[in-house]
Amino acid sequence: FNRIAHDFFDVFEVPVVLGRGLQPGDATSNGIVVNRTFVERMFGGESPLGRRVKYVGRSREAGEGNLVLGRWYEIVGVVKDFPEFAMREDGSDARLYHLAAPEDLYPALMAVRVRGAAPSGFAGRLREISAAVDPNLQLRDLASTEDVLKREQGIMRLIGVTLAVVMLIVVLLSGAGIYGLMSFTVA
Repeated sequence: FNRIAHDFFDVFEVPVVLGRGLQPGDATSNGIVVNRTFVERMFGGESPLGRRVKYVGRSREAGEGNLVLGRWYEIVGVVKDFPEFAMREDGSDARLYHLAAPEDLYPALMAVRVRGAAPSGFAGRLREISAAVDPNLQLRDLASTEDVLKREQGIMRLIGVTLAVVMLIVVLLSGAGIYGLMSFTVA
């Protein structure tokens, strides 16, 4: 599940396909939004609105092998699968979205949609706005979505290259071992 702000779907332009999105009162009323994959897997495509779900987990306090039941959450809306590029073919990305209370998130991640200007040019103005709201508020790691995506792709590329180098070393050592064994056998 994901803990999000009530306007998360508006910021990322993710349409609510059934019911409604999250509202500020859902933090106390236990309202949640689910994605289409969740609806397909859990309810076979039937309308989930008004249905309730409960988390089941394990707790050290409950003892070995005992399950702990969480509180009930009512489904108030369905959104399309988001982000689409991260969805897996086996449907394992069924998601539940909860409204996060401000005190529940630290550090907080914030997404800002900028229209008509370059995101990098807005960083200074965003710092001014945040300082006007709270002088102690610190904004760190300001980056555009493209920069974040490039950083993640760079990390994945580095992991791929590292694995390729390790595999090449393994193949070369295996070849040297086979050569040594054949040389010894022939001699």
